[in-house]
Amino acid sequence: MPDIELLDDADHYYWCGRDYYDKKDYNAAIKALTKAIKLSDKEKIDDYFWRGCAYYKEKNYNAAIVDLTKTIELRDEENASDYYFRGVSYYYRRTEYDSAIEDLTKAIELRKKENANDYYFRGMSYYHKKNYDAAIENLTKVMELREEEKAIDYYWRGCAYYCKKNYDTAIEDFTKAKILREGENADDYYWCGRTYYNKQNYDAAIENFTKAIELRNKEEISDYCRRGYAYYKKGNCDAAIEDVKKMQEINPNSKKAKVILNKILVIKTAEEKLIRKKLVLNTIEKNQVRKGIVKNITRYGAFIDLGGVDGLLHITNMSQDCKRISDPKEIVQLGQEIEVVILDFNDEKERISLSLKQLDAE
Repeated sequence: MPDIELLDDADHYYWCGRDYYDKKDYNAAIKALTKAIKLSDKEKIDDYFWRGCAYYKEKNYNAAIVDLTKTIELRDEENASDYYFRGVSYYYRRTEYDSAIEDLTKAIELRKKENANDYYFRGMSYYHKKNYDAAIENLTKVMELREEEKAIDYYWRGCAYYCKKNYDTAIEDFTKAKILREGENADDYYWCGRTYYNKQNYDAAIENFTKAIELRNKEEISDYCRRGYAYYKKGNCDAAIEDVKKMQEINPNSKKAKVILNKILVIKTAEEKLIRKKLVLNTIEKNQVRKGIVKNITRYGAFIDLGGVDGLLHITNMSQDCKRISDPKEIVQLGQEIEVVILDFNDEKERISLSLKQLDAE
């Protein structure tokens, strides 16, 4: 091919641009087509269309939209490809989904034969606008039109079903995506894990989050966060703490890690309290002398913490003295360690009656 800089012919630059485009050298295509536009006596549709497509391939979506809009203005008859490429450019700008839907709908109307990509990008635009019903409808249409199944279709339809809280169907789609990708995509497992988590199937959630972690090229805090929550829900505090530590390694300022850790500490505290309570209830006997801490004082007595379970020391059982006690504070003080005798107990109701009288008698 001769050096394009040596020829001042618009058609030459146009065909050079097309040749570069076909060879996927989109930057060179843009330069050649720009030269063709400058040299042409009149504006030509194909110059703008192919430069717009080259800008699209280079991910310069703003420039692509400008050229494709110019193409639409110049055409005597509307063309589906103009609207398709401009619609997808709007989609990739991430802020103009309404414009994307409008252009892709126009492309669908103009096609002589239905095209899967029109429905795919319109479905994705609906998804990002949180119109999940329309997203599902379009992605289902895509699947019907594809000659070969694609994992990405099932993945995004699964996400739409997830957002609609149709978890069973979401799991079916994520599972299909796993099969088509031969189990090598972390996001398939991550969202499958989230879906199982919401179905309260924490074992399956943990299994999927673990697989997502294995497949990541770079550690993601969200994987450990979600798995940590699943371990927490299962009551496996030690495993949850390990995931919290991993989250803090990835991001020392992670607020989510602190939230999970606080919840775990609540569980562990409750578990330890329950263990202490069972120990007391299993070893307690009538007339047994035990030490305890005055936990609360009321007008009718005091509650004594016996090391995990509370017993009631009634005001009438506080002294052998015949003198009536008008206020329990005459005998005990909050936080005071005292010895008491077990008068009676009901382990089912966890009620324990205590006395100081018998202790005095002994």
